[in-house]
Formats: sequence, C-alpha cells, structure tokens
Amino acid sequence: MSHLTFPGHELRARREELGFSSEDIYRRIRVPAQFVESIEAGAVHNLPAACYSVGFLKTYCQLLDVEPNRFVDTYQACIRPSTGFLRRSTPNDTRKVAPPPRWVGDAMAWAAVCAVIALSWFTYTVVVRPNAQPTESRAHAATADDIRVPETPKPRR
Repeated sequence: MSHLTFPGHELRARREELGFSSEDIYRRIRVPAQFVESIEAGAVHNLPAACYSVGFLKTYCQLLDVEPNRFVDTYQACIRPSTGFLRRSTPNDTRKVAPPPRWVGDAMAWAAVCAVIALSWFTYTVVVRPNAQPTESRAHAATADDIRVPETPKPRR
C-alpha cells in the first residue's frame, strides 16, 4: 500500500528560487509562516480546516507563479480518509441511492401550504369566533316610536 505525500518540496524550491523567506510570504499574502512551512514540509495534517488550506495553497501558488490545481488535488487526496484494512467492503456499498423524484418535493410543499391553511382555519374557529358578538340574521323594520328626529335649534332674536 503506497502512502501519498504532498509535494511541498517543489514549492519550497520555487520560493527559494524567487528569493522569498517564510516571513516574506506572510507579509505578501498573509498566510502564517507556520502554515507555509507545513505546506513545504508536506505536513498537511498540521494545516487548518480544508477550506482555509485550499485558499492558502491557491494564493501561495499564485504568488510563486505555479499552477495550483495539481497541488490542491494532491492536498485533498492526502487529507481524504483512507479506507484502511478495518473497513469491510460489501456489494451494498457500491450501490448509489437515487434522489427522490421532483414531484415529491412539490407534494411536500403543497402539503405544508394546506397544513398552514387548516391550522389558520382551526385557530379562527376555536379562538376568534367564540368571542365574536352574535349578530342577528334578519332585518327588522323600525316603527315610528323607534325613530327619533333631532330637534332643530330655534333662531335667536
């Protein structure tokens, strides 16, 4: 079983060829010197999270005028967990699970909308409606006694 190593020595040789020190690299691209030294030593497991390390590698390679893709790919292969001898491979491991059809997501969205409507209706009928004042459903004609005519003011003399 061959062990993959990061080719940081190539980056170190290019940096020395350009006459930069680790501190110069820090001043130019703000990658800490300890990370530059870890990259050059091939100690990729001493680097921070992969999202930062990939950015460091790309920026460092651009400063050195080196194509970063090969180094990024090698870095990602180095940090990828190995399958080791303790893991058993079974035929089921190679089977991929197909994503659900698109209509399932649409149906779930409509179900959520219907649930919100049903909950709103239930809340209205249980909470709001019982507190409402009863209204009469029939119209009643007024009698002459019910009508009150306002008095007109008397003119002043």
